[in-house]
Amino acid sequence: MLCGVAEHEFEKFQYNNYYVSGRFLDFENPVEVVMIYRSNYTNSSAALVNSDSSSVFVSAATYSEALVNAGGEVYLFESRQKPYTMHISDMQFFIGIHRESVHTTDMDILDRFYSKMLVNFTKFGEPSPNWQKYDPAKMNFLSLEVDSDRKIEPRMENGFHEELVNFWMIDMFELDQNITEQKKNGNLPVGFLPTEKSISTSASVAVSTINSPTTTTINVPKTNETEEFSTLSPISENYAIYQQWWFPVLILLALLVLIFVFLILKKHINTEYEPI
Repeated sequence: MLCGVAEHEFEKFQYNNYYVSGRFLDFENPVEVVMIYRSNYTNSSAALVNSDSSSVFVSAATYSEALVNAGGEVYLFESRQKPYTMHISDMQFFIGIHRESVHTTDMDILDRFYSKMLVNFTKFGEPSPNWQKYDPAKMNFLSLEVDSDRKIEPRMENGFHEELVNFWMIDMFELDQNITEQKKNGNLPVGFLPTEKSISTSASVAVSTINSPTTTTINVPKTNETEEFSTLSPISENYAIYQQWWFPVLILLALLVLIFVFLILKKHINTEYEPI
């Protein structure tokens, strides 16, 4: 598998669907976990990026590890080309879309590298002889950046977003389990969603580091009906297609197309058998 991410992914975007953001690791309490992360930890260190970017980086690491453990081979990379590389901006090197507003000769060099990388991977199963296969112990990846002035070229690095991955896989999973346990014990009300007030006064979550990962705890006292809750509307897990706003529009367009085709065919048949 050839797997890649962009250096800044969704850094400049604010996606407010807590449920979707929290589902990338199958949390039992996705809304609560993501709300606490966003309120307490986003950008608290250089490694702890927003939850949407986290979902991309952590997913890339976990999928790569799972495939390697299953006997597969993975080549992991991260696009870091200046001036700025975000989600899908490196598609210009793959298929020529999302072209940048500022173009440099270094981008042309990287463009040729992408082309050779894809051709080699398709033909030989190896994008480059100098590109090491992913090793979960090293979390190694290829940093894709070209800067002729600073003598920077694509290079192998270790520790692919290691602190971020550890934080989500250790601390946030511990937090999720604690929330579930307290719900079972009746310490959290049904439908509990942490507010900014409840997070700052009642939740205590320890930040992990690469060298000394810590556990995560949340202590929320029993509440009564007068206590403040989140103003967010309830999150439904039912995302059936027919409940989407665009579904009726799609059906209407399909009917119009069918009617149009029917009229064309009818006219063609009438013309074909029209007496001379």
